[in-house]
Amino acid sequence: MMRYIRILRTRVIVLLVVLLVAGCQSVTSRYPLGPPHIPQDKEKLEGTWYVDKDAVLSVKFSNYSVARVAGVEWKNDQFQMIEMEMIATEKNNQRFLSGRVRDNGIWENRYFFAKYTFSNQGDLIYWLPNFMMFEAAIKKNQLQGAIEDKAISITSKPDVLLNFITAPENTNLFEYNEPKILRKVGN
Repeated sequence: MMRYIRILRTRVIVLLVVLLVAGCQSVTSRYPLGPPHIPQDKEKLEGTWYVDKDAVLSVKFSNYSVARVAGVEWKNDQFQMIEMEMIATEKNNQRFLSGRVRDNGIWENRYFFAKYTFSNQGDLIYWLPNFMMFEAAIKKNQLQGAIEDKAISITSKPDVLLNFITAPENTNLFEYNEPKILRKVGN
């Protein structure tokens, strides 16, 4: 299990925009939060992003509205490439990213997701799901899913999950006290 958590941490750094998991806990969904479309802030999302001293991401939207994310990370005394796809979703003036990693040529069957915005300087600010709040939602049957150790896998349909996270009464579903920030370093 610890090996799985280490692999998950590495992927999440690149997931960015998708999602740097600060701890061991993760919340994923079987589906992206919405269908692919070109988001209104496409130009802001596309480009090269500085993650930290050991990782950089490049984001580009394809012709079919799914962003491709390529990451380069320094690990084990060598560069490692990580690829993912990302889908931007908007609802009720709230913006979300969901993404999954391609591992050894195979797309994972789970999506990490985050809520995001941009700073006045163009930095991408995003918040990861609050593990305890999603755990409670599953236990109360507000969402369908499974809880294993420190991983939550939501199996609710995308519209159910999106309606839940954008409902006015659900203002504490993301880690607003722990924002993640990516700095844009190029277009």
